[in-house]
Amino acid sequence: MARPKKNPDTVTSPTTGAERSIIRALKDITRSDAETYYIIWKYAPDLLPAEKNIKSYADLAANYRDFDGRTEESFEKALLKEDVQAGVRYLLKKLEFRRDLDLLNKYYDLSMNGDTQALKAYIAFRKTFFADAEADELKSILNGVSFSNKDDTEFDMNF
Repeated sequence: MARPKKNPDTVTSPTTGAERSIIRALKDITRSDAETYYIIWKYAPDLLPAEKNIKSYADLAANYRDFDGRTEESFEKALLKEDVQAGVRYLLKKLEFRRDLDLLNKYYDLSMNGDTQALKAYIAFRKTFFADAEADELKSILNGVSFSNKDDTEFDMNF
């Protein structure tokens, strides 16, 4: 049986391994549906359902019941709360990753069409983009390896 395709906007929980959507993760961080939707509207409106056609704060408030009695100014003040700031940082980090992937793909496409400068940029960007993953993989391979030298002194390689 074929597996369903993964949503690119899901996040895997490090503790349970379960996938969470960006919206669910933001709700967990801010503990507020209204603040979650305000953050998404402000910083990533493309994540909101297209059929709701939300262009303004009034549209946002009309589509979500948690906005009753709250003004746009009250949400702007809420951006100063620690949990809301953590939610904004989380969302912006996810958006940055998506932009990095788009940039990597753009460099790749240009380099495949013969652009040597794009190839250089692709190679350099790829090295930095995947550096953490490669370093972590190498650490996991080498972790716990022990060896001895000529003097039979044993060394443990723990990173």
